[in-house]
Amino acid sequence: MTQRTDRLKRLLRVQNKLTAMHELRRAGLLGQANAADAEAAEIAARKEGVGSLSGLFPDLYERGITRAMEKRDAFVKAAAEEAGKIARENVRKDRIEQDFHDSRRGDERKAEELNGLEAVERLITPRKT
Repeated sequence: MTQRTDRLKRLLRVQNKLTAMHELRRAGLLGQANAADAEAAEIAARKEGVGSLSGLFPDLYERGITRAMEKRDAFVKAAAEEAGKIARENVRKDRIEQDFHDSRRGDERKAEELNGLEAVERLITPRKT
């Protein structure tokens, strides 16, 4: 392989790791969004539950639910941003992969041409006996 092909191969490996990192980050953010949603549902259930103090402190329950929903919205927004990054990284990865395959095909073609030239030279060069 030529130096360019080796560089593209290493760059493709790095790009795959970067894409995987963004996918992992997005999954974590979506998990946190689900946890915040569950927290809001739990607070709402406690508000309606028996022995609830919602009659005395209705604002506390409402603020808790609002805070949990705001956290959820923030996590969903961050996950959407990560999805955009994943899309960009996939485009970069596809382009690098295409360049890598083109470079590798060029290397193979050059090697075949060199082998063909060497074969022709062997046929043309007189043999010493």
